[in-house]
Amino acid sequence: MKKISQESKCTGEEKMDKRHIDSLYRIIQVMNNKRIKENKKLAKLNHSRKITVLFFISIIILLISIVIQLTNIYTIKSHFISNISLLFLMISYIFIVAQPLFFVLIHKKTIKKIISNPFDVLLHNSKKCAVNDLRIIKSLRTKSKKELELLKLELIAEKNESEKRVSLLIGAIEKIGIFPGILALIVTVSKIEISPNDNWILAIAYSIPVFYFIGLVIQGCLSQFSRSIQLIDYVINEK
Repeated sequence: MKKISQESKCTGEEKMDKRHIDSLYRIIQVMNNKRIKENKKLAKLNHSRKITVLFFISIIILLISIVIQLTNIYTIKSHFISNISLLFLMISYIFIVAQPLFFVLIHKKTIKKIISNPFDVLLHNSKKCAVNDLRIIKSLRTKSKKELELLKLELIAEKNESEKRVSLLIGAIEKIGIFPGILALIVTVSKIEISPNDNWILAIAYSIPVFYFIGLVIQGCLSQFSRSIQLIDYVINEK
């Protein structure tokens, strides 16, 4: 009977632990979903969605160029088809480089404010973040210190592992940007015919924008992790 009661207690504790963990991660999920909704609202107001559309168009063009080039290498083997693929790749690079310029054009009023009164703009952005963060802090306060410490530990561990994976996958691209890819593309386009020995140049030209897009997406996720950890740390220090 004692063994049965002990087993039932263990299973009850396990269930409770799972419930607590689910509720903890649900808070983080809600926080992330609210941020996404807020970003969508802001995108509608300040036309930032145009930059997002440009981002996805450049990805689609890049994928088309890769598919055309791979099809050409393994089946058609036509110089003309290869040039079409390189044309799509060039357009993709132009879109990537043009994104900051589009950002400046769309947010020219904000940039004028930053130049005239940078502190006021930063304060306004901080105020928006504070309103959203206060809702999350209220939810986190309902949890015990041990639960929050466990959640913080797991998030930090996952963030560190993700950063290691990113550094192994992307490496120096995060620091030097897409310049090597542009250089490889210029070298490839300047040649009349591409020999098999030049395949490594093609590989650089096609792979760097792929890693660039992956890096952008992962860096966005890591920034959300950092924000969540900071909020959890704030609540833990309160307790």
